[in-house]
Amino acid sequence: MYAFTVLDATTYNINVVDPWGDISLNGYSDFVTMKSKNPNLKVMISLGGWNDSNDGTGKYSKLVASSTNIAAFVNYAMAFLAKYSFDGLDIDWENPSTAVDKAGYSNLITALRTAFNTKGYLLSAAVSCNPTAIDAGIIGVIYSAIQIML
Repeated sequence: MYAFTVLDATTYNINVVDPWGDISLNGYSDFVTMKSKNPNLKVMISLGGWNDSNDGTGKYSKLVASSTNIAAFVNYAMAFLAKYSFDGLDIDWENPSTAVDKAGYSNLITALRTAFNTKGYLLSAAVSCNPTAIDAGIIGVIYSAIQIML
């Protein structure tokens, strides 16, 4: 996992956190180049994290509240993975908690999985081990979305 990218609060697309280090100094390309030493290695990029998903903008909730935003995000994610030669995306949204967020998150995961299947991209999600989050059912939401795709 290469951590992190962030979600743009206006476009709801993936933003490079440190263009100088990640792009200019070849952070992404050096990371992906490790596959040349081990052809079985899979390299993924992480989106989010504690700071990004709790920045007070509500951008993740806004992303998943709109099927248009979800579709645009999925298209952008596909292009991002192809551009930088990553094998997949890890979603680290801490923590979708409302019923609307959970439904939207399920829609996002399902849309990503459907699109990623066409290219063989990997998809993972970091989830909280906090008992409150578990009791709130987010793991079940992700599990349900994954089951839809099996």
